[in-house]
Amino acid sequence: MEIIDFADLTYGVLADTPFEDYIPTLCLPDKESMKIHALQGIPKEEEENIRTIVLDWAENTAKDGEEFLVAFRDGDAHFRVIRRFEGEVREALFPAQKA
Repeated sequence: MEIIDFADLTYGVLADTPFEDYIPTLCLPDKESMKIHALQGIPKEEEENIRTIVLDWAENTAKDGEEFLVAFRDGDAHFRVIRRFEGEVREALFPAQKA
């Protein structure tokens, strides 16, 4: 799965979820299935560290070397998607409202 594909799935969730209620979501796609996890309970005072918290959670949840994609709110008007695939980590920022 590519970053843009997971961003499109995130936009689908955001169609029914207020942006301020969106919680970090992790996708572990493999050849046979796709597992989705959500991270709840990040204290408000830790939101400035959200990227580090979410990336650590994703890396600890995925198996060594396993592909993952994780999306999370990055500020008041954007969400970020990070993908680890074959050892490379890439990311992109998307507006909360799809154009």
